[in-house]
Amino acid sequence: MSVRDINGGAGATTDWQPVVNATLYGRGHSLRFSYNGILQQPQAVTGFDTLTQRLALQYNYRYKKHRFGVEANYYDRDPEGLATTQATRFMVFWEYQYDKPPRPLCAQRPGAATWPRCRCRSTRLRARRVSRHGRVGSAGSGPG
Repeated sequence: MSVRDINGGAGATTDWQPVVNATLYGRGHSLRFSYNGILQQPQAVTGFDTLTQRLALQYNYRYKKHRFGVEANYYDRDPEGLATTQATRFMVFWEYQYDKPPRPLCAQRPGAATWPRCRCRSTRLRARRVSRHGRVGSAGSGPG
């Protein structure tokens, strides 16, 4: 909850702004809820109280590279003595992730010299030297 009080002058006002958010998730499911509003109460004689509020609800389900979801939004603006504005939006969606997961960098992995899938040139050379000579060394070193 936020409260703002501006005193003096033509812009004197008191504003109340409640905000509520909640998220639940687990096993590929997620549910989100949010509400925020603002009640503006200007002190000027010509001013009028205005209540503006927004409500949103979203559900998602992830399965491998797919994401399915439903989302609903509601908006309401109600100035005292004037016309009210309302809007509603409802969406259903499906998302497919084309990207492959990123490969880790060899230098960041412990034991990178022996990691068989590493594509780093320096790591491949070190791994080859280890297998030939039983230890890491320069290309010219070895028994002999």
